[in-house]
Amino acid sequence: MMAPFARPLAALAVLALAALGACVPATAASVVTPFVAPTLTPGPSPSAHPALAAQAPATPPTAAPSPEPPGPPATPTPAGVVYTVVAGDTFWDIALAFNLSPEQLLDANPTVDADRLYPGDRLFIPDPGQLPPTSAAPAARVRLDGGGLRLRVAPSLTAEAVATLTALTPLEVTGRTLDSAWLQVVAPSGAAGWAPSHWLTIGIALDPLPVISQSTAQPAELGAAPTAGPATLTGPTARAFEILRHGLALGNRPNVFSKVGDSITVSPVFLAPIGRGAYDLQAYGHLQPAIDFFAAVPARGGLNSFANPSLAAKVGWRARAVLSPTAADPALCGPGEPPLLCEYRQVRPALALIMLGTNDVPYTPPAEFDADLRRIFDATLERGILPVVSTIPPLHRAGLEGRAEALNAVIVALAGEYELPLVDYYAALLALPNSGLAGDGVHPSWAPAGHSADFTPEYLQYGMVARNLVTLQALDNLYRQVLQP
Repeated sequence: MMAPFARPLAALAVLALAALGACVPATAASVVTPFVAPTLTPGPSPSAHPALAAQAPATPPTAAPSPEPPGPPATPTPAGVVYTVVAGDTFWDIALAFNLSPEQLLDANPTVDADRLYPGDRLFIPDPGQLPPTSAAPAARVRLDGGGLRLRVAPSLTAEAVATLTALTPLEVTGRTLDSAWLQVVAPSGAAGWAPSHWLTIGIALDPLPVISQSTAQPAELGAAPTAGPATLTGPTARAFEILRHGLALGNRPNVFSKVGDSITVSPVFLAPIGRGAYDLQAYGHLQPAIDFFAAVPARGGLNSFANPSLAAKVGWRARAVLSPTAADPALCGPGEPPLLCEYRQVRPALALIMLGTNDVPYTPPAEFDADLRRIFDATLERGILPVVSTIPPLHRAGLEGRAEALNAVIVALAGEYELPLVDYYAALLALPNSGLAGDGVHPSWAPAGHSADFTPEYLQYGMVARNLVTLQALDNLYRQVLQP
């Protein structure tokens, strides 16, 4: 799936300009029916996370009314209901909506692949008070965002793979490396091999396990991490200085930026931990001055640019939504004011970090996507704000092969035409496990809690940690080469 525009991270930024569109796709309603045997019907699914409205279980039909008014009928408690999957659902979302753990939902649907849910699939939702009996918790499970994990013949990423596991697969643990960074496991299929422990949810103490291999998994073994050098900006050009000078004359603030995007930008692990000071730069200490620069003043509501929840980013948005007045927050934006312009008016940024397109993959032809981005870029540039544009992640959904790459080609071409800084996030993800994606094949994976901005080689295997790093590198280049002088 390597597209022609994918290139090394040392060339993450280029320079250019553009504009935006309007409208939000309708979200299909969830359907809950009395329990019958689930029937799975594969089909493509887009990326947005729709709100899951858990409906009350249906009760069996009552007999036809008699001539006499009947008394209050007894309402039996059914053993469960069936939920019909709609576009945008993920296994995690559905479990959360019905107050279940993903493991409980998987135990109730043992034939379902948690990595691949499609509209029309049906899941049995057990009554929380009548959960089906389960055996003792497994010693380990593949993490929910670990679908595609490979078992290997030895504790090394260079060792031959013997099997591929889906998310939440239960595992028997038979041994470990000296540092417990790798575990020797057996899958239900009988496949045995080694798996990195950080991709597993572990339910047992590891110290009593026999040490099968003295080899320790050095961090460098954990895969290729984003290693973009400091020169991620091919410039600065006269155009970038011109845009920023115009913006400063209009009252834009040099050390403030806005975020524009969809659920991958709304994510609480994107930049927000940096804004709260919950980060560890590790070998990237040279990025600290840029963090200090952009964290120095509040963007909105007392929060700095990293932590500010943008008015121009929302779950499920296609590119055109950010210029649709109907998509704006009516409590914070003026009548007829699009969310993009509402964010710019309230924040007055010098820069706008723009990543849109994942929700356009299933619906929007490249020509329409091109027109939508031009409107966004033009609206941004008119206000003296420099767009910092990002390619979108790969998308692993049947029937949508090549679509993310086609939209990324549009993004790259427009960045070159408008001379805009370009962060090639797509290229940064390709070297990571499962292309840096979570089990749903759409959203970048999250690191364990507290490590979303911990830039060790281990945690840089997660898609959102990689995005935090490459975004900081782009901000650092603009700070050093354009804003600081």
